[in-house]
Amino acid sequence: MPKPTPKRKNKDNKLKGMDTVNLGGRPPSYQSITHDELGRRLALLNIPDTEIAAVFGIDHVELVNWQHRYPSLKESISEGREKADGQVVNALHQRAIGFKYKEEVVNKQGDVVELTKYAIPDTQACIAWLSKRHKQWKDKAPDTNIQLSIAQQADSINQLFGLNTPLIDQKSDPKKLPDS
Repeated sequence: MPKPTPKRKNKDNKLKGMDTVNLGGRPPSYQSITHDELGRRLALLNIPDTEIAAVFGIDHVELVNWQHRYPSLKESISEGREKADGQVVNALHQRAIGFKYKEEVVNKQGDVVELTKYAIPDTQACIAWLSKRHKQWKDKAPDTNIQLSIAQQADSINQLFGLNTPLIDQKSDPKKLPDS
């Protein structure tokens, strides 16, 4: 009995006699309508890619492959992440500047009354907002070995606020307090 000859690929990179690229195995389980929308929603919830892959029933490497193979999936996940980031930025901005909100309360007569309240600006939100946008607001670990003179501290304040006038006279004795 002669041995079967292995099939060889032709110039189109297909096996002779084969019309499809799928060379066997189970077909990919990706479904654009289902996976794109689910990926977008999971990204909106800030779910990491490894967990998105687990929800899809695949491993992380396969999710990366799917994102390369199916651009709509990659776009959906990116869109979800961008929208979630935008919502967080908006909420942080609102906390930083303060905002009005409505609250329903029950008064002494038992009636439900809608009140407009004001949430005051949050200092922590202000610092977080500014630290992402300006170098001088970034958190830096203080160096406990450095002792700045009063003149150096004044210069730092001048630089921070863009002041041109010295806050203290450089010629005076820094230990001597000015007369009030």
